[in-house]
Amino acid sequence: MPALTRSAAFTPLPAARLNDYATEIERLASGLFGSLTNTARPLTIVRRASSLSIATNLAVIITWQTASVDSAQLPMWSPSTPTLLTVRTPGQYMFLGTTRWDGGTVGIKASAILKNATGDTGSIGSNAVPALSGGEQAPTPTIGVETMAAGDLIRLDCYQTSGATRNLLTEKGGTSLTALWLGP
Repeated sequence: MPALTRSAAFTPLPAARLNDYATEIERLASGLFGSLTNTARPLTIVRRASSLSIATNLAVIITWQTASVDSAQLPMWSPSTPTLLTVRTPGQYMFLGTTRWDGGTVGIKASAILKNATGDTGSIGSNAVPALSGGEQAPTPTIGVETMAAGDLIRLDCYQTSGATRNLLTEKGGTSLTALWLGP
């Protein structure tokens, strides 16, 4: 759209010019916020509120217990479908999954952000960390940027090979999944 016409002071504005202004404002609002009525960019952060046991050599989709932020006009997370986020506003998203594992000095700890899938075929981001010799719990931050359509589903999968059950923890940032709308 061409730049809007500037008006001199005390000049009557015809309806066509006002309609052009309204169209441009709606275009800007949709581009900046993804919505004409909700001027908060869609942002959702879901978390584990308690530890979650993960058996060795078994991929597990994380079940979320609470949304600390869900600014989308229609919430992306619902307790009735606790393992997934449902995209409501189409566009580019950045996803950040964080899994905080308990100790464990053997095996890998991995996570993957999955789009419309429950297996690795839909992975838009993944990460794995080797065994640590001790001390700090192993975090596995996972990042992905993806174009999403309304109705697309996002899950966070985790996996570990320690030979024993390991736990996802809630302290020091805990285990969470963030979806941030970047734009159309």
